[in-house]
Amino acid sequence: MTAITLPASDLITIQNNQPRTTSLKVAEAFGRLHKNVIQKLESLDCSEEFASANFSAHEQEIQAGAVKRKSKVYEMTKDGFMFLVMGFTGKKAAQIKEAYINAFNEMAEKIYGKPAPAKKRKPKALPNGLTIDQQDTIKSLVKARVDALPPAKRAKAAITCWSSLKSKFGCTYKEIEPDHFTDAVSLVARVPLEGEYIEAESAPAAKLTDEQSKRISCIKTHSSGLKRKLSAFMKSAMETSKPEKRDELARHYREVREHAHVIDSQSEGLLSSGVTHDTPETEQAGSHATLTQVDLAILYGFSMSALQLVDMGERLKPAIDALKPLSLFGVDARLETCRQSIGWLHDKVGAEMEAAAKESGLYKDYVDLRAAKDRSRPIITLDD
Repeated sequence: MTAITLPASDLITIQNNQPRTTSLKVAEAFGRLHKNVIQKLESLDCSEEFASANFSAHEQEIQAGAVKRKSKVYEMTKDGFMFLVMGFTGKKAAQIKEAYINAFNEMAEKIYGKPAPAKKRKPKALPNGLTIDQQDTIKSLVKARVDALPPAKRAKAAITCWSSLKSKFGCTYKEIEPDHFTDAVSLVARVPLEGEYIEAESAPAAKLTDEQSKRISCIKTHSSGLKRKLSAFMKSAMETSKPEKRDELARHYREVREHAHVIDSQSEGLLSSGVTHDTPETEQAGSHATLTQVDLAILYGFSMSALQLVDMGERLKPAIDALKPLSLFGVDARLETCRQSIGWLHDKVGAEMEAAAKESGLYKDYVDLRAAKDRSRPIITLDD
């Protein structure tokens, strides 16, 4: 079989110092309709981890006959390309595959001076990007949503989740600014996924009662109040503290603010589904809203963040008390109300929340929700 040569510059582009190609270029090289290549790509039976690492989608204006129109176009790595064209058969297809792989290798050598290095390395946070914990939270949420779908829909769903983040923030999820973490979580939680549905005959789901809804609203209200109080505290503390202490104070405040943002966004999501009210007789018996496994996992994350906020508030209490001129009345009451509300939620649906969080990969073994009521337990336990 005679080998053919395709110019690397016609097939491969450089994105984030990595050689990539597009579904448009693949369709052109193999003489296929672009819509058929898209259909093939979206039906790939690969894991969500592989899909998120090797494919991303965006809209691009393309020429379609005499007119231009916007079309979905996928970017892919060399590994993604090889997975996609694995099923392209025939002598001509084999020649094009070989030429394409040679083009990838040629471009990699121009970047690295040698074939692209293997990507087996420990994850690390990028400067001004999400922390490793924040990255893990987003990956776990994507996994939870994708795993809930039929197997045939998972690859496309994973690509949809990761592509929505890139379209919204203009960068990979690792490069998203920490201040936008809760926006990223919210986006992943609500992006529509093909094949997502609730089975009519599924196992009985947990119920959110009126009382539970009120408790969640209570935590949300008090967390917002704490955030305002702590903002006032930080302003005064930064003005009066020594310069060497200011970085540490600012770091603690960022952590408190992040947990408060998570509480606000997750409680808003839980409450937005509403509580079903039917007849007066139904209301007397107690009305309910159905919670899915994903809802329970998010409710666990909400409770965990709220309890960590309580822990931080109680640790900062001596510093708050030391600021005599600053009016911060009500902090004790707000912290205590949060504690009681989290304890009440844990008593009612704690086992279900933690089971759903473990199944979704959101469970954190260093936070003990039982500590909300049992003060002999530490809220956070980190091994040195």
